[in-house]
Amino acid sequence: MPKISFKRQRRSVRLVRHRYSPAAKRGVAVPVGSVMLDAAPEDVPACIDLCASAVLSPDDVARVREWLRAHGDPDAAKRRREMEQRIEARVQAEMARRSATPPLEEAIRALQAAAAAVSDMADSARARGLDPWDGLRWRYIAVYRAWTAFQAVAQSAGVAKTSKRAKRAG
Repeated sequence: MPKISFKRQRRSVRLVRHRYSPAAKRGVAVPVGSVMLDAAPEDVPACIDLCASAVLSPDDVARVREWLRAHGDPDAAKRRREMEQRIEARVQAEMARRSATPPLEEAIRALQAAAAAVSDMADSARARGLDPWDGLRWRYIAVYRAWTAFQAVAQSAGVAKTSKRAKRAG
């Protein structure tokens, strides 16, 4: 199999193989794929966009890695490192934010806000001539089901007491 050649373009490099064409009576370039100039050599072959039915041998992959190290974008590694640092900082900030507010505290605030909103939403529906039952009942049922599921988990964890009615039914 002929070796891969590299045709540099503006932001990428085309990977081609040259083979003899009897019809043209000369060698022709057969496209194999392309890779961005700012690709990390460590990411080869995953970063190569192969043409249909093109296959790369391990030697081809090694040649692409060598070419990227020698001719690839020199600032790409710095930009990747900066992007990784930004992502890491965002993830750490999100984790700190989540750990700063325990889920139970968030649930308490959400239930308090929902309680305040229910009467306002009912009054608003009545002012528009609508029955609050139709618009709010399904939301109330969803909150009630979530609450009973939470209560069941708390009871099984030994945090909440099981009611006498629940003991008789179970």
